[in-house]
Amino acid sequence: MLDFLTHCCLVSMAMYIWFDTNAFYEFSKKMIFFDKDCFKPYEDYLKATGLDSLFAEYLEIENNFFSKVLSCPICLSVWMCLVFAIPFGIIKIGMYFIVSNIFYFGFRKIILLLNERKP
Repeated sequence: MLDFLTHCCLVSMAMYIWFDTNAFYEFSKKMIFFDKDCFKPYEDYLKATGLDSLFAEYLEIENNFFSKVLSCPICLSVWMCLVFAIPFGIIKIGMYFIVSNIFYFGFRKIILLLNERKP
């Protein structure tokens, strides 16, 4: 049971970091195994629009399957839950999906409420 909850927390926190922060982009810029021009289209998009959008939001305008999966919380959680469910029984994918999405959207709501209360 503890493994199940740990996996659901990992999925939900990975989704929070991916969809609600720009951590992937910031850390990837610092890493040496990423090409410096890898994020050039994203940086050009930021300059052209003048918006401070997240990398996951930028992927929504890209027109391929992989970017669509990475820009949709439900789609990405299905694939992440599938990865965790395969070793422990594929039959549990529904439970992984439901619990990890409850954790993700609940945590996101709590953070939004806390940010509204700040003066």
